[in-house]
Amino acid sequence: MQFLIAPSFAKSLLFIYAIFHFFSGAAFLYSEMHEASAEELFNAGLYEKAEAAYLKMLRSNEQDLSPSSNALLQLSQLYTITHQYQKMNDLLKEFTHPQNDPALTYFAGLAYSRLHKHTQALKAFQNYLSSKDPSYTNEAHFEIALIYFSEKEYAKSLNELKQINHPKTNLQTLVAIYFARIYLQTDRAQEAIQLLNSHDVKVSDNDSTKFEIAFLTGDAHFLLREYEKA
Repeated sequence: MQFLIAPSFAKSLLFIYAIFHFFSGAAFLYSEMHEASAEELFNAGLYEKAEAAYLKMLRSNEQDLSPSSNALLQLSQLYTITHQYQKMNDLLKEFTHPQNDPALTYFAGLAYSRLHKHTQALKAFQNYLSSKDPSYTNEAHFEIALIYFSEKEYAKSLNELKQINHPKTNLQTLVAIYFARIYLQTDRAQEAIQLLNSHDVKVSDNDSTKFEIAFLTGDAHFLLREYEKA
């Protein structure tokens, strides 16, 4: 027994199908355009407007369990730049999903660390490093080193600093500073001086870290009783 579909009914089905895909495509296009607009605002340094644009886009997709990782990454970077770590912490808790970019785990650790929740921060950083994502590997090791340093676990802090490979210039200088701090805390003042005078420390005249380097160098000379150099 055959069932025949009337041509008019078939046309109606095709029309409904076309309308469905049109609106689906329009919604996708709107989302893409909305994110691009937010990214432009972010790149222009208009952080408040960029934040509002990203949040509006994410909120409009609340039923979607895997919102745009790019939007979440940009918003996490925005909150890092503006030191809004509680907002970043709340954001990443709300939109946590296994399909998200692993780099978001790094930002979760950063938020926990700045909020002085060291146990959660260490777990997040270690989970990030386990993902083998290369985007923030050096930064994650450095952040772990900072936590151990703050807890006076200098051996563990030193071990994390040694895991950092070919860092960017600004991070390279910070790594050298913390090596020197650990050396000063563990009676290795001469090594601190050698490091602070090495090519690993690159500081411009207007860099605020030059004052810390000068202070650490003077402190090291003082510990060695080289008072004329301190």
